[in-house]
Order: sequence, then C-alpha cells, then structure tokens
Amino acid sequence: MRFIKPSKKFYNTLMSVWVNIGADSLKSINYSQYLEKVVDRMGSKWSPTFEGPVRKFYSLAIEEYRQIKSAETQFDDSNYT
Repeated sequence: MRFIKPSKKFYNTLMSVWVNIGADSLKSINYSQYLEKVVDRMGSKWSPTFEGPVRKFYSLAIEEYRQIKSAETQFDDSNYT
C-alpha cells in the first residue's frame, strides 16, 4: 500500500495542471504543451518514467473534454428556438 499515496499525489498533480489550463486554452493545448506544464509543476520530482501515465491521462482528459463540448453544442438551448 506504500504506492497509493505517491500515486495519488501524482494524479492530483496531473489534474491540478489540467484544471489550471483554463477552458479557453483547452481547445488548443497539445500533449507536448501539457507535458511541459506537468514537468514544470513537478520540478525535481519529475522522472521520464512518468511520461507514459501522463500521456494516458492527457488522452483520457482531452477525450472527455471533447465529448463534453460536443454534448454542450448538441444540447444548446439556442438550437431549439
């Protein structure tokens, strides 16, 4: 169970970076830009072995973001007036 706490902190960091990007910037951020922000945030704690989990998190987060934006457009009230 010693791995849970560091893992939780790591994913909290990824989520924190994601949330702080801001809705307008999420439209155009790519993986390299996101990774750069994560590396900056983690500082000396960064390890290249983290890149795989960061890439997976980014892929999931950007897909969720796109689905939410698509749903917002699809169900926008202005489409029904």
